[in-house]
Amino acid sequence: MSFGIYLHIPFCARRCDYCDFYSTAEQGQELHGRYLKAAQQELKLRFAQQEWPGPISTVYIGGGTPSMLNAEHYTGFLEALPDYYPLAADAEITVEANPESVTEEWLLKMRQLGVNRLSLGIQSLQDQLLQQLGRLHDADRAREAVNKARLCGFDNISLDFIFGIPGQTEKELAFDLDELLQLQPEHVAWYCLTWEQGTPLYRRLIANPDIKTADDDEASLFMQVHERMTASGYQHYEVSSYCLPGFQSRHNSGYWDRKPCLAIGASASSFDGVSRWTNSADMCSWLEALERGSLPDSSRETITSEEQLLETLYLGLRRLGGITFSELQQTLGSVTSARLLKTVESSRFKGYIETDTDRIKLTLPGILLLDEIILELSDCHE
Repeated sequence: MSFGIYLHIPFCARRCDYCDFYSTAEQGQELHGRYLKAAQQELKLRFAQQEWPGPISTVYIGGGTPSMLNAEHYTGFLEALPDYYPLAADAEITVEANPESVTEEWLLKMRQLGVNRLSLGIQSLQDQLLQQLGRLHDADRAREAVNKARLCGFDNISLDFIFGIPGQTEKELAFDLDELLQLQPEHVAWYCLTWEQGTPLYRRLIANPDIKTADDDEASLFMQVHERMTASGYQHYEVSSYCLPGFQSRHNSGYWDRKPCLAIGASASSFDGVSRWTNSADMCSWLEALERGSLPDSSRETITSEEQLLETLYLGLRRLGGITFSELQQTLGSVTSARLLKTVESSRFKGYIETDTDRIKLTLPGILLLDEIILELSDCHE
């Protein structure tokens, strides 16, 4: 069995108005180098602490804004990976980048280091919508970043977009769809805007509740995305994800399949199939722990049967292929699986979940109600 590696880069020039991921505005090449050196130390200590399955099948460098760091800072970390477990010959190695900080020099160096997939945070190709989200780039810079990546040899590019931005119309969404399809990305993640507490966007919502897109309008925007993307040859393989054939995100698919992933960096969360642990969400504490030779765990838990049920349902139903009956029985046991299937077949789920010969899966209307459906199904626990 293989596993994935995730490296969290917490540095951002400025946090976007909708973002609640852990990040810091502290900068400097010395600090960046210190952080990646500590990441190598954590990698070494994690492998000394416990066995992991092998080989490494995916590597994902996320953030934050990984493209803010000089590409040379990643050399030691990426070159150290095979010292612990073999890197699969066809390993998917992804790095996230933002248009305002990505350069041709950086892209070429990352390709030389073996990175073969690029994930660009674009969100929109309209300047007025980008400003609402607090993004630092404009639409022209986003297009330029994609074109540079192509010239530098990236033939597997994923673009992130958001719908449900305050005031966004179907016409504006159609424009974004037209523009992104002209860029011909291999993969697109379409996220509905979420209103996370504590963010500037959430504070604007408290001050003016009318700025939130109505649920029915969000549903219409979602269907507009789905219909246009699938009509253009993209496979809708996960709630928010579309790809050309053969270009699914293998790393993210590992999360949805509950495969082991070793996560490195401040605030990063690992899963070995049985337990989950999360690093300190404070960069200084994380750095200091590793520099004195200690692991920076802030919490560790064994997954309970109730949590396993929730994760199996939530992550499995995010996949448009759904969950097979054999997966349900293997993970949840025959009694819980039988109760679950009986509940799914009840009339209140008609039109939202469907079953066929060997699996259960969401319908398109069901995707919009995923959270509510999971809460109801979780009552099936023994």
